Order: sequence, then structure tokens, then C-alpha cells
Amino acid sequence: MAYKNPILNEIYYEFFFEKGISLNEQFDIANFLKNDGFEKMEHSPVIENYDSDGSIPIRIRLWRNNKRELFQIFSNRIAFNYIPFNVDGGKYEGWQSFLSKCLDIQNKFKSICNISGKQISLCYIDKREISDDSFKLGKYINCNSRYVPEFFEDACLDSDLIIGNGRLDKDNNMQLRIGFNNISSNKYILHINTLFNSLDSFKSDIESALNGLHGKCVGLFEEIITDHMRNIVMGGTL
Repeated sequence: MAYKNPILNEIYYEFFFEKGISLNEQFDIANFLKNDGFEKMEHSPVIENYDSDGSIPIRIRLWRNNKRELFQIFSNRIAFNYIPFNVDGGKYEGWQSFLSKCLDIQNKFKSICNISGKQISLCYIDKREISDDSFKLGKYINCNSRYVPEFFEDACLDSDLIIGNGRLDKDNNMQLRIGFNNISSNKYILHINTLFNSLDSFKSDIESALNGLHGKCVGLFEEIITDHMRNIVMGGTL
């Protein structure tokens, strides 16, 4: 579904390894990608996780100069973050652009380090600043759906609702986050994150699996937004 004023701010993809990779392998991947347009690189410890030998693993981050593409290398996964609009203005690019770049990076990664995966995940991050003197969540989010209870219909104070379905490492897990913050008297920032995981289907056809996860993210988003959100905030469909 294409809207005149889309609120999609970021898409990210994660590929989880069957087995962890070494620090040397992380830098081998980073150096290859650095020569392929990801020119800015930094690394830092990931202090919430520990490798099997007790050492603190690192995360390597690489950006393209367009500031729209970020590639991250962990000891247990890779991640690709993409901003679907040009930060300096210009054309809005969505799913097909992301999918093409994601598959290209995935293929390059496999050519360097042919590691089997156990899971992939796809997340859509939607965000919009809203001016509304009589804000309530139910004006923008369907609070009579199977995901958002009616209790939140009149919510107007800072709120954060996070729900999930399935275990992250054992099921095709789904996660939904809806939150909003009142940043001034009548201004609010509304966040909607939709995330789906795949444990099996990606192993035979990663493109089809990604398209399937994309369909689930879009379907969930469409199910939870109201017509006011769809037609007024996002300006209706193209």
C-alpha cells in the first residue's frame, strides 16, 4: 500500500548465524564492505552479551556516505538498516529498493563468509510528529483490534505498548510496539514498530521469505491504523 505521506522511517533486517563468528572474521567482512562503498567504520563492545569464552564481543558498524544505509556485524548476526527517504530531500524509496540492496549485501556476505543461518527478522519502524489539541490514541490506532485493547482508546499521556507472539528463538515470532510521547502542549510523536521472524522458509529462498515478512509487517500495520491515520495523517493512497 503506497501513501502520499508515508510515515515509514526505517527498515532493518537481521540474519542470525547457526554458529558465532570470530573477531577476525568480523573484520574480514568489514574490510570487504569498506571497499564496496561502506566508507565510514567504527566498532564498540556489546556489553549486554558475552561470547562463549567469556570475552565481551564487539559490534562493527559501517555507513555509506548517503547516510541512509548502515551495516552492522555482530559475533552472532549481521544487520542492515535502511532509511527509505533521502535525508537531503528527493524521492521516497520503499520496499523494492530495500529488498534489492538487502539481497545484494546478503550475497556479498555469503561470498566472503559462507555461514549458515538459523533465523532472519524484518522490522518496520514508522514514526510521525502529530499536532492535535485533542489527541487520543484511538484516533490513530484501532483500539478494538485483536492486538490493541479498548483500554487504550482514550490514552493521551505518554504510553508504550509492547506485545509479542511466540518465542524469539523457537517460533516464527511476531512483535508489535506502539508508543507516543507528548513533546509540547499539542505535539506528539507516534511510533509503530512491527517485527516478524522466520526460522525455516528463508533457508531455501531468502527473497521469498523476505517478501513474506514484508507482507506480514504491512498487513499488521494496516490492521491497527484507523481511517483518520490512513487518510488524513498519511494523505490517502497514491
